[in-house]
Amino acid sequence: MTVASKDEASSERSEINEIPRDPSTRVVNRTRFEQFCINITNEKLQQQFNRHVLKMEQEEYEKEQINWSYIEFIDNQDILNLIEKKPGGIIALLDEAW
Repeated sequence: MTVASKDEASSERSEINEIPRDPSTRVVNRTRFEQFCINITNEKLQQQFNRHVLKMEQEEYEKEQINWSYIEFIDNQDILNLIEKKPGGIIALLDEAW
């Protein structure tokens, strides 16, 4: 979400969606593609967190025979494959369409 000053936003009225906050600011809408890229990044960050904080730590606890409660989490690799797989992933299909 990009915040523009009142003067900057006045020339872009057709592309702006007002959110009642501070009257001197306006919020510029993101394109669907920008939002898609943000979502991909979030999925990759979630995967890194899951892999390094949850999965690897729990494997280490098992090796060291530490008494703990297993934390279940969703592995989002299937989602990333759907997006990034070559050929046939969403990004590859978008690339072909352009």
